[in-house]
Amino acid sequence: MEAVLQMELFPKANKRDIQQAKEHLENYRLMHRNLQIYSEKLILSSEERALLEYAKRLLPEIDTAFKLIMDEEVNKILTHRYITVGKHKYTIAKYVSNTSISTINRRIDAGIRTIANCLKLSGVLYIELKEFRR
Repeated sequence: MEAVLQMELFPKANKRDIQQAKEHLENYRLMHRNLQIYSEKLILSSEERALLEYAKRLLPEIDTAFKLIMDEEVNKILTHRYITVGKHKYTIAKYVSNTSISTINRRIDAGIRTIANCLKLSGVLYIELKEFRR
């Protein structure tokens, strides 16, 4: 009897992928700021140009991944955590009045898994700044 190989329609993120997505999310606010500042600057150093191109490539994919989070509560919590304030403790403080800390953390983890799956599917999960340096 032959073994049957079942393939997934969409690749699922593993632990390493999830960690990489989390690093991208941790850097989201800084990348967004770099994009704003360096887009307006007329003369850029090679490093500034690399940062700008890196942000231009990665940020739209992260924004798309946020749009693909189907659970509205997960989306709100993750947006607050990584885009609005950037600190875990402030997110806990905002949502702890009506949700337990462990539930907030589970929702953050679920959102990060979704982001990781989306970034893996789009091929930018392991994109590095050095790829944009000339």
